Amino acid sequence: MTNAFVSSVIHRAQVELADELYGLGFKVAREHPRADNSYICNDTNWRGLVAVGESQETGGRLKASFFVHIPYASPEHGDHATLARALSVVIGKLVAVSTMA
Repeated sequence: MTNAFVSSVIHRAQVELADELYGLGFKVAREHPRADNSYICNDTNWRGLVAVGESQETGGRLKASFFVHIPYASPEHGDHATLARALSVVIGKLVAVSTMA
């Protein structure tokens, strides 16, 4: 698949999640990679992209790889339950939207 596919999935997920995540105190923002990202972030993203490429070369089912930075939980949500719920919503939406395309 192309960058256009990934871009369309991210855009649709952002639009569809805006109200639900705002109600939880979060927003989904698409950010371009930073040149100073840590090695682990770059390596994780790269490995996902390689897996998609290999899958497509062999007729596999992978269409896209999404790298999600997980924010720190806010002090008032120190148990991470709200953050976990929001992250679950984001991942579920990315999967749902990417399988519909």
